[in-house]
Amino acid sequence: MRFIWRDYDKFDKSVVEEWLDDEARRTTGIDGSFEELYRYWLDKSDTTVENELWCKVVFRADKAVAALLIGCHKGEFTLSEFIVDPMLRGKGIGTAVLTELIKHSVYILGKDITFVKAVIFPDNEASKRAFEKSGFNYDSTHPDGDSMYYVHRKELKQC
Repeated sequence: MRFIWRDYDKFDKSVVEEWLDDEARRTTGIDGSFEELYRYWLDKSDTTVENELWCKVVFRADKAVAALLIGCHKGEFTLSEFIVDPMLRGKGIGTAVLTELIKHSVYILGKDITFVKAVIFPDNEASKRAFEKSGFNYDSTHPDGDSMYYVHRKELKQC
């Protein structure tokens, strides 16, 4: 694998929060802080870490390059937040991270992702490109028009 995947913790908080520049706030669902979003999902009574919720910080060598929040509800995975270091945006890091997540999900999450839905804001062209390059396809738009759903279905190998 190209990246090192680590569970989000208090040591990552300041780095990830710095990435929430104006562009990230405009193109993600994070109104407050990444920590608040993580705590919101963590504090839901029916959510368990490493079984239904994963918050990962992705490193290349010793430098954090991306963070993501992925949940699983009733067997369906949803990638709700994905942030790349602003200094690395547009350089293929997002595509590479997403591709590695799908390919090595058993190692990274302890679960095989055969289907995942990603939530993307309609005006987030960079995310659309990164997700499409990593094998996601447009599926639908939320009824209120504020987000789009892209999906990835892993091809199952025939014997």
